[in-house]
Amino acid sequence: MTNSSGQVVIRVSCTIAGDTLTLVNREAEEHDCPDQKGVYTINFKDNGFTLNLVNDTCEGRAHALAGVTWIESTKNERPGLTASKN
Repeated sequence: MTNSSGQVVIRVSCTIAGDTLTLVNREAEEHDCPDQKGVYTINFKDNGFTLNLVNDTCEGRAHALAGVTWIESTKNERPGLTASKN
């Protein structure tokens, strides 16, 4: 994951199985929770998706991701995703 300047903030491994996303942070840095697993269901709607918390022992990640709607963005001609908290 990167910040708005493109600087890597968190390195994450993820897997998707059906509608379930599993995340594991890989490095202990500023926003750490190394090796702690987070599980979310993915709900697709229109041109975006929302992550719903199933279980995540990393409180900061859970707060940042749960209930956020991600939509496709082409801001500054750099394709990617933009998030908005419901």
